[in-house]
Amino acid sequence: MAVMFVASAGCQRDTSFLPGEFDSVTIYSLECDFDNSSLPADAELFHGNLVLGKTEVSKEMGEKVVAAIRADIAKGSTINNCFWPHHAIRVMAGGKELDILICYKCRGFERTKNGKLVTTSFPMDVQSRQTLNAILQSNGIELSPAATEELAK
Repeated sequence: MAVMFVASAGCQRDTSFLPGEFDSVTIYSLECDFDNSSLPADAELFHGNLVLGKTEVSKEMGEKVVAAIRADIAKGSTINNCFWPHHAIRVMAGGKELDILICYKCRGFERTKNGKLVTTSFPMDVQSRQTLNAILQSNGIELSPAATEELAK
């Protein structure tokens, strides 16, 4: 009985890689399914995904975003195999860059630190999606049609 309790107590994922203090948080709306041959020359890519738009948020909003992502990662339990990210955040802290690409459809995230991939396809929950979408849409940033379809389900 004690073994089962210890095992279930350790189910929360480590989120210590998300800094408590940071300089800035930028939220990205991404499209991962696009035709490379038809991209305009000034198209911005973020880890190979087309940037539909991005917005740097206030310190207070950044704290809410990081807290929401942290909670989703801590609660993550399963992941599907697709990993088609339509959202991302970039956290700058002390001159270091932490990027988290998110696929809410498969309930997974990938993490890079200073441009280098650190983790792939780790599970997370989906509650932060509402927060990110609300911020993006309130700033006039379009969401990927696939991300919008995910909301309907």
